[in-house]
Amino acid sequence: MRNFDDVIVSFATPPIRSALLITRVAGPKAFFYTNCLFSKKIDGICKRTSYVGTISQKDKTPIDQVVLLAYPKDNSPLGEDVVEIIAHGSPIIGKEIIEAYISLGARQAERGEFSLRAYINGKIDLVEAEAINDMINAKTKESQQKAFLSLKGETSKLINPILEEISSLVAECEVNIDFPEYEEEEKDFSNKEEKIQSLLHRINDLLEGGKKGKLYQEGVTVALIGKPNVGKSSLLNAILGEEKAIVTDIPGTTRDVIEGQFSYKGVPFRFLDTAGIRKSNDKIEEIGVSLSLKALEKADIVVEVVDASNPSSLPSTISSTKPLITVYNKEDLVTTKKNNELYISAKNGKINELLEEIYQKLGFSDADCLSPSFSSERQLSLLYQVKEALKEAENCLQNNLPLSLFSSALLQAYNLCKEILGKEATRDIEDEVFSRFCVGK
Repeated sequence: MRNFDDVIVSFATPPIRSALLITRVAGPKAFFYTNCLFSKKIDGICKRTSYVGTISQKDKTPIDQVVLLAYPKDNSPLGEDVVEIIAHGSPIIGKEIIEAYISLGARQAERGEFSLRAYINGKIDLVEAEAINDMINAKTKESQQKAFLSLKGETSKLINPILEEISSLVAECEVNIDFPEYEEEEKDFSNKEEKIQSLLHRINDLLEGGKKGKLYQEGVTVALIGKPNVGKSSLLNAILGEEKAIVTDIPGTTRDVIEGQFSYKGVPFRFLDTAGIRKSNDKIEEIGVSLSLKALEKADIVVEVVDASNPSSLPSTISSTKPLITVYNKEDLVTTKKNNELYISAKNGKINELLEEIYQKLGFSDADCLSPSFSSERQLSLLYQVKEALKEAENCLQNNLPLSLFSSALLQAYNLCKEILGKEATRDIEDEVFSRFCVGK
């Protein structure tokens, strides 16, 4: 995956019967190989150029009449010569085109190798590269919009002012270390704690935004828990708008965890309907209760359903570190309500207040999908490490530790910020990111 002198070839669209099938070719000899196979010469172009002609085998046996797009190195999204061949949508035709290029010396592209070349050639940074995959795998229109902001470079711009501020602090520290006789610089050093606190505040904001951004991409898992027969399955069916779970008046009907997908205001949710939590001598029901408790741990937020029509029905005493919402179901069967409690009727489909409560409990707002944010596990992990390095720098100041230690902590934070963008990424990290892509991207 590291020999960039190779010409690589792959399908850019799925090789299935369809109107069109696109094959992508890239590499230093992409134009040379194409001239050997295509009915028109594409040498000497300085901008993207389109052609209509015949693509043939190495022995000049015609394959198909195609539209061909040629991107010269200086005007290519990959930073090297690229050819895209738009043929009729037959898998046989596509296979013959790829075999023709391989017969000349090209090789099959690996997962994400086209995007990797764009990254290596400086056309995109690592955050923008990850956004390509997020665009493809987006679950909602809003999560796609957030991914597009990253693809345009808006997310990367969030870290640049922080990089500049840390760089400035490091430079000032080095001056003090190398030239301690400059007293004015030494005086300025006393103001650095305020700057570090400002940086920490900005990193915390990025982490908070990133947590929500990650939920937009990966989805929110909601566990519906409660005692038997409180209406958890009815609630799941009402949310999904279909009869997903079996509903009866027999306590303990649900024995397994039943899940369903639903999006609310652009946030993808995965709701887990769990077995009613109670002590039971039924071995199967006991297993169901055990699965319910495991679902509780997997959830991002927990909704405990209580039967509002049963005066003796009270919230359980199950403890959880997850955000918890208690909701009283069967509102349609009660005439009086407790103050400051949330009531719904799954039977009548009156559940919007609950959905809004979940949305707000997780800190979402309608403007979130319009704001760029770091959202991948890699990005958030590095941001957290930046925060720890800055806290170490703050500790150096507060405890009057040697200036060299303060500078070292700042330099670590600086390098971690660069790693977010891929400027200090190791080969292992790059391979991990691009291996998640499909072939042809």
